[in-house]
Amino acid sequence: KKAAERGTAIHAALEGWYNIPRKSTIEMLPYCEGAAKVIGVWADADPYNASWDAEKSFVHPLGFGGKTDLSCDGMVADFKTTDKDLATIKTWDEHSLQLSAYRFGLGMPDAHCAIVYVSTKEPGTAKLIELPEDELQRGWEMFRALLSYWQAKTGYKP
Repeated sequence: KKAAERGTAIHAALEGWYNIPRKSTIEMLPYCEGAAKVIGVWADADPYNASWDAEKSFVHPLGFGGKTDLSCDGMVADFKTTDKDLATIKTWDEHSLQLSAYRFGLGMPDAHCAIVYVSTKEPGTAKLIELPEDELQRGWEMFRALLSYWQAKTGYKP
């Protein structure tokens, strides 16, 4: 429970970091700066750039919606907190499902997508893993299949 609460607090701090005006407590500042650093390298941009949208909601005509952790034109990222070793951490099928749905939901079907792991054990340490296009395409196919199943099960018609 304590680890989940810590992850939620870090996630909220990251949202506040990317909103303008920036909001972060001294305690959460290392987590925000660590994530901003790897995102800045990935995006080839100033990590303090204000062009990111944090917690952007969307609704897609296929009948699904969501809220992204972080997005900008052509890029979507999702934050995950972890106490695992960042040197050996990897992504999972669920990540490609989630990020592919987000990029389609935002109307950016070719967006670059990444998971940003933020270490709970080493404040200020983060690792970004960009998902390859073939994994995102596979994730989209899996997501569409699950969406179709859910719609058939519930009788939902978009």
